[in-house]
Amino acid sequence: MTRDYELVVIGSGTGGYVAAIRAARLGLRTAVVEKQKALGGTCLNWGCIPTKALLEHAHALKIVKGAKEWGVTVLGVHMIGPRATELVAEVTVALRLECTVEELLRTIHAHPTMSEAIGEAAHAAHGAAIHL
Repeated sequence: MTRDYELVVIGSGTGGYVAAIRAARLGLRTAVVEKQKALGGTCLNWGCIPTKALLEHAHALKIVKGAKEWGVTVLGVHMIGPRATELVAEVTVALRLECTVEELLRTIHAHPTMSEAIGEAAHAAHGAAIHL
């Protein structure tokens, strides 16, 4: 089957997907080519955005670690969410090792996590795996 496009965008990163959307809205027959299995490029999937999320968590950890300075004792933490178990594990290790923000940033984090692997298996069972 032959497909004719007026514009082919190589890469679905922050520039690529915006260019493709704009071109399609202007009426061009547009295609996006991406070598990764997930759309979004390095920034969305591995770079800027995950790093900002990690920095935000590191900042929260720093505040919790400094609670004693304010006369506050942290007795426990409650977290609710799809990846709460993994976050509890990360925070527990960081607190026990008294990690600094810089040490936390240099830490190698397990990937895929158990919940990611189970989610991927469920997607695969329905023929919709995104990383296999």
